[in-house]
Amino acid sequence: MYTAPKRYSADDLDKRIPTSVAQWHKHVNWCIPRLGAQSRWTEIKNGRSVFGPLGVSTREDCNAADGRFLESIFGWMVHANVFESDDPRLIWGEHHMRGDELGTHD
Repeated sequence: MYTAPKRYSADDLDKRIPTSVAQWHKHVNWCIPRLGAQSRWTEIKNGRSVFGPLGVSTREDCNAADGRFLESIFGWMVHANVFESDDPRLIWGEHHMRGDELGTHD
């Protein structure tokens, strides 16, 4: 993963790793448990996580859940997947080349 400060503009990001080849993103609108309430990280409401990246995403919902709302955590980031080869068999494994993942091989 490559990172950049929150304050960087699209032009700044493009200079670091071109936006034509990478998707920069931020983690925004997170609700996290209040300090001392780490056991609440796994809390579910209506079949959905309350906290973290898949949790509630508005300040109002977070306040109702008695959490701490963070508009932005970390800075900009982009993930790099580096492979030892350009051969799909080495990257994805032999089973992908046979159709195993779809259950379509003989």
